Amino acid sequence: MRLTSPHTFGPPCAAVTRRRPHTHDVPSTPPHATPQATSTVDTLQPSALALGSALGVPPNATCLLCEDTARGTSAAPLAQLLAASAPRARRLGGQGDWQVVSRGVADGATDVPAVGKLVVEPALSAVQYASYVEPTVLVVGELSGCEDVPEGCVAVLAAGGCPDVLSHSAVRARNMGVVLAACLDDAEVARLRGLQGRSVTVTLTGQQVSVQASG
Repeated sequence: MRLTSPHTFGPPCAAVTRRRPHTHDVPSTPPHATPQATSTVDTLQPSALALGSALGVPPNATCLLCEDTARGTSAAPLAQLLAASAPRARRLGGQGDWQVVSRGVADGATDVPAVGKLVVEPALSAVQYASYVEPTVLVVGELSGCEDVPEGCVAVLAAGGCPDVLSHSAVRARNMGVVLAACLDDAEVARLRGLQGRSVTVTLTGQQVSVQASG
């Protein structure tokens, strides 16, 4: 039996010219999955909240349902693959040492800097159910992507790799307007840990993150 396809495929692999990647050749691919996830959540959320309210279901449970639905789309395995390969791809492409999965609060097209007291923790899981009384910037050593983002947190900066854009932590951070990013530079992570207890300002410019003491 002959199989036919309505799709038109490009030229064979032999026709592809291989060349060394330049900085502009390596796109910031993981965020490309974000619009699909955001659209899924935004589409389902109003109906889910209305139905949940009528049935007496807690609002946090209906939010989790929408997030789980978004993670069940075809973008989920792609996001996980890209998250795993992103650090090496960024280094090869000369794109810097930061990987951003949530930009926090935006005023139109401009990212609003996150300002808060810097607190160092070994893992986000250790404080995921905490509630900070003042705006807090967390620097964590471990972040799996399954954790909640604690109340009062304005930014989570992880050492090493970052979870994919459809992970629970990433979706929660975007919904809460919290910056979520990972630093791949050990020296920069050490500098951030040295700011423990100080007020800092986290500023995003493209895919780069600047953390400076502000008091």
